[in-house]
Amino acid sequence: MKFTYQINGAEHTLTLEKHPEGYRAHLGTAIYDVKLLHAKDGQLHFQLDETRHTAHLAHETPAKRWLHNAGRTLVIEKAATHRRGADTAGGSGRLTAPMPGQVRAVLVAVGNEVTAGQPLLLMEAMKMEIRIAAPHAGCITALHATEGGSVNKDDLLIEVEEIPT
Repeated sequence: MKFTYQINGAEHTLTLEKHPEGYRAHLGTAIYDVKLLHAKDGQLHFQLDETRHTAHLAHETPAKRWLHNAGRTLVIEKAATHRRGADTAGGSGRLTAPMPGQVRAVLVAVGNEVTAGQPLLLMEAMKMEIRIAAPHAGCITALHATEGGSVNKDDLLIEVEEIPT
């Protein structure tokens, strides 16, 4: 399996090969043996070569994730050339909570016009800040979250109607 991702703005290619003990990962010139030990509720327990790790994973969209491991937070995005249309332009514009958390800030109001990628709402989950961004240019048609409120995974947060070009 081959994946192309942007990590903190730099594009990388990750190739995973099934291996008897898990996977062999090729990232640039580096090669790692990876074994997934346990994954549940945004927590990943895995072994990278001989070292065990616990990482926290949060999703903003199917194409954008945050990975927090060993004191570092990485923003991981599918490279634009590999995004499916449903993830960006032409998507429903119904933005949901990627995981349970608390709404820290609502940055828009109903009727506001927004640009693709513009931050709309900030959440906190597992001591990480999660930025919910507009999937496409559009107009905010509904807000379902309030500042300071708690949300569950998949709760509807904001609706953005796409502006035709």
